Amino acid sequence: MEEHILQLTSSKRNHWVTKISLFLNELQPNKIEYSHITISLSEEIQEAKILPFHIVLLACFIESIHSMNYKVIINSPNREAQCYFDETFRAFFVGGQKFIESGHDTILNLWKVVNKEAIFYSIQVTRYLNNEFFKEYDMTKLKVALDEVYANIADHSQSNGNAFSYIKYLQQDRKIYVAVCDFGLGIAKTLRDSNEKYTSDKDALKDSIKIGVTAKTNVQNKGYGLDSIVTILSGNDILRIVSNRGIMDIEDKDIKVYDLDFEFKGTLIYFEISTDYFPVKEIENEAVIF
Repeated sequence: MEEHILQLTSSKRNHWVTKISLFLNELQPNKIEYSHITISLSEEIQEAKILPFHIVLLACFIESIHSMNYKVIINSPNREAQCYFDETFRAFFVGGQKFIESGHDTILNLWKVVNKEAIFYSIQVTRYLNNEFFKEYDMTKLKVALDEVYANIADHSQSNGNAFSYIKYLQQDRKIYVAVCDFGLGIAKTLRDSNEKYTSDKDALKDSIKIGVTAKTNVQNKGYGLDSIVTILSGNDILRIVSNRGIMDIEDKDIKVYDLDFEFKGTLIYFEISTDYFPVKEIENEAVIF
């Protein structure tokens, strides 16, 4: 029985992106029955350090290696982390579910992005947050941002169903954490394929947050819509986009783009939203009939 081992020794986000990308770029489709891949996690990777970023990236990775005819084993010396990963992924990759209902009221779920259901999911998310935590606040901007991220997967990614979303609200941080990942063409590639002006993936990524920028792959698509995420970021929120050979970080309204020395085949979008800055709902005046 042939075995491949992916070792993840840190919960740092750049470590996960680098290790998983390099591993996948070198992996060949399996032709030997019962071959498997072991994802080996270090003691440092504890449940408290795992964010939606890690979950969606690992979900896309597992989906990808399953398509290459490998089985997967996750090993962690940390019991809580082991149970967390087992519970998170078993229903998807053993039970065949499209989403996992969370057992915790501040974790929404891991959801396999289904194009025709995306708009209903964003409605469900914002409605849940409104009802449980933010009854007096307007969640419209969050819903629009989610709609646009999911629409991009449908219109541009060509990910063949390998796309996942995970949303988590931490009351102690007063933040909502959102991560969406797909192993498709990648935003940078689709923009560069349709616009000759881009000389690098990082330049294409930087343009992707501008209003109206589009790869024109769908006649109904008005643009990438990633500007809708930028508009809801407060001063201490972050947005990170990894795609192809580029990465973009926005923190404290400061935009930075970098080249990657490897290729991330797809798009990973991760952002944090401070709930303190949600606008209060406008009270509609009702007509009084005498």
